[in-house]
Amino acid sequence: MSTVKYFHSAMSGAPTLNGVAGSLIAVLDACLVDGFGLKTADSVTVSGGIATATFSTGHSFEPDVIALVAGATPSGLNGEKRVLTTTTNTITFAAGIADGAATGAITVKLAPA
Repeated sequence: MSTVKYFHSAMSGAPTLNGVAGSLIAVLDACLVDGFGLKTADSVTVSGGIATATFSTGHSFEPDVIALVAGATPSGLNGEKRVLTTTTNTITFAAGIADGAATGAITVKLAPA
């Protein structure tokens, strides 16, 4: 998997460089260290090797961005995943695990560089 990561200012939850002291550090921290756009998935299901994460409040992901998934059981869902498709309330990514529903407090955010 290619690990090229990209961000842009129009992404929901993107850090803002606004001329205020410390805002550049906040942008760099969000993009390089912490990631941003953290959401808790309402559900994650796997079918045919593709995981679908559903968010009732929408999300900031786009196709081809790298998302960082955490807190899922089975643990094979956790880690950096390339987003394949999106709708207003869902994202899909390759799962590489057996079909079924994931459990846990599953969080997803844009992975830091």
